[in-house]
Amino acid sequence: MNSKWKIMTGVSILIALMISGCDYKAEPNLYDPNEKGATTPDIVSITPDSNFSAEDITFAGEGVVKIDGHYFSNEKSFNIAYFDGVTGKVLDATETSLRVKVPYVIGDSVNVKVSVQDAFNFGQYGSPLPIMAADVEIGGFDEYTLSMFSVTADNDENIFVSTGTEVRMIAPDSITTNSLHNSTIFSGISSMKMGPDGYIYFIQATALSRFTPLGVSESLWFKILAKGATDLDFASANELYISTRSSGSPSFADIYLFKMDTGTYTAFPLFENMHTTSIRVYDGALYVATNYIGTDSLAYKNAVWKCTILGDSLSSPELYANFDDYDASGDTKISAITFSEIGVLYIGTTSGPALLKYENGNYITVYNDILTGPTKSFVWGNGTYLYMVRLASANGTQRVVRVDLREEGALYFGR
Repeated sequence: MNSKWKIMTGVSILIALMISGCDYKAEPNLYDPNEKGATTPDIVSITPDSNFSAEDITFAGEGVVKIDGHYFSNEKSFNIAYFDGVTGKVLDATETSLRVKVPYVIGDSVNVKVSVQDAFNFGQYGSPLPIMAADVEIGGFDEYTLSMFSVTADNDENIFVSTGTEVRMIAPDSITTNSLHNSTIFSGISSMKMGPDGYIYFIQATALSRFTPLGVSESLWFKILAKGATDLDFASANELYISTRSSGSPSFADIYLFKMDTGTYTAFPLFENMHTTSIRVYDGALYVATNYIGTDSLAYKNAVWKCTILGDSLSSPELYANFDDYDASGDTKISAITFSEIGVLYIGTTSGPALLKYENGNYITVYNDILTGPTKSFVWGNGTYLYMVRLASANGTQRVVRVDLREEGALYFGR
């Protein structure tokens, strides 16, 4: 036997000894046929949380629902609620009830089920849950749309939007727009409002003008103003208020009362060292949003003022809402204001939340998780919809957004 053969034989014997010396141990069986798991959760009912909804409506991405039933966990993290397979956020949990913020899922018959840690099966709700969209982009605008400036509405809830050199109309329930006017003379419209007899009044720089209703023709109608205008609103079929930028020495922003029958206006120099940004007539008063441009460190940087309408005159401004209470830095400016029918003030901003409401001295963000700003302009429709022009930003593209606020707007005198 040569040495090579001896080595191979020795290795073989060693391997055989090692194998024979090892005891084989099978992997333990992880499945316990006697383990039944925790009791399957049982969903009895799902109802919208009244603090986050109105008229039993649940809004996608914002609504909160209460899931009542049995066999949930007191530990929030042990419960998972699914809405068409998308998880909601469990806010509170007991063994018989869950409060859940719904995800951004929209549908008439959303499937809801709940899983609980250690339970082998899902709890399935027997009825489909309707979840609605609080915000809907309308008009079919895209990234190629020229800059949007203003929005208004008529009695039939046709929506009119100024974009670049065009004024476009969005019919109710339409996904596209029709161009009504397209000319360079319509560029730079800063505000539009529907007026009496179907005319749309608008301002550009220092001019007040109007579009005629369909089927009506007239020569170009315009009135020259002494100062650059910022917004307008009707107080009656014959009276229109116009706000301006601050100018002159001393520097004042004027409010103009324009009479439709005579084509003349009266100026009220009410706001020293302030630019006006938005106005709204409500309940016998004119409300004016301003931002301060002076040097007085104690002055209100941004605010809403109330001027009582006294026939053909206005009272001195009275502070209505100090916006510095919301943003003391003054960086967030008010771009638009309006009122609901019960007197809640809604505010659009240039850099803060898209929509705030001011009620009982408090600023409350509206639909913060789904709406993005900045907001340029808005108008209330005939019902609960507020139509907003959203400008382009890092958070989104410019669009017209229809927002369901579940309350109607205040009386509007222009239509």
